[in-house]
Formats: sequence, C-alpha cells, structure tokens
Amino acid sequence: MSNRTMFATAGTGVAALGVAVVFAVAPATAEPAGRPVAAAVAPTTTTPSTVGSTAAPAPGGAADRSERIARQEGRALRKACHRLERVDQRTDLWLARVNGGADVPGSVAALKARAAAAAKAGDAERAATLTERAERRAANAAEMAELGDAAAKAHAEHC
Repeated sequence: MSNRTMFATAGTGVAALGVAVVFAVAPATAEPAGRPVAAAVAPTTTTPSTVGSTAAPAPGGAADRSERIARQEGRALRKACHRLERVDQRTDLWLARVNGGADVPGSVAALKARAAAAAKAGDAERAATLTERAERRAANAAEMAELGDAAAKAHAEHC
C-alpha cells in the first residue's frame, strides 16, 4: 500500500471518528498530580489534508478543488506534450536511418544492396529474404511517416 493510500485511509478513519479526545494533566486541586484527565473537544471534521488540525475547513472548497483539478490536467498535458516531442524525435531518427543510402545500416537501400550481393553470390534464398525485408521496411517507413506527421500535428495544436 502506498503512503498516499495509507494516509488517505488514516484520514478517513479520523474523519469518521469525528471527536478528538485530549489528555491533559488536571490541576492539583481536582485530582492527584500527574493523573491524566480526558477532556472532550468539540467534534471536528477533517479531511486527509487536515488530519491532526483543529482548524475549520478553508472557505471555497469547490474552488480549491477545481484549481487542483486544473493543475493536475496541466501536469498531464505537459507530460503528454513531452512524450509527443520524444515520439516525434524518435520517428525522425528512424525515418532518417531507413531512408538513408546504401552505406547506412538498416536502410532500405542497404538491404537491397545486400540482396543484390547475395544474388550475385548465388544465394537466391538469402536474396529473396533480404528483398522481402526491404519491401516490408519500405511499407513500414511510409506508415511511420504518416504517424509521425500526425504526432507532429497534435504537438503543434495542443502544446
């Protein structure tokens, strides 16, 4: 159980109790010295944020809640924008590698060059495998370019 859950559960228990009991040392005339006397305190309502506090709840609770929700939504939007930015960067790097020349490892051109070299060496099965991989990678590159454009558009609109 996380700390936040534990504190929320503890706060709920205190709120359900509703009455705090304070132990104090009684004056010497009422009881023998050093003996605790329970004094009832007026019932209080507490929330997890005010556990242990006898202060009244802050006025404008609904406004505070809406501000808190707005902060949470802002935080979520910043995280989503950061993630979109990283996705856009990774997409650009991957597309640059895939669309690179024959000297770039992992590019479609490099796979086609390897397929041509395998065919020249007489390994038709390997040449067919590399050619299929190059075609599949080219199709993936086209789809990834569309997705990258959509991510960039979403980043530009919302961030």
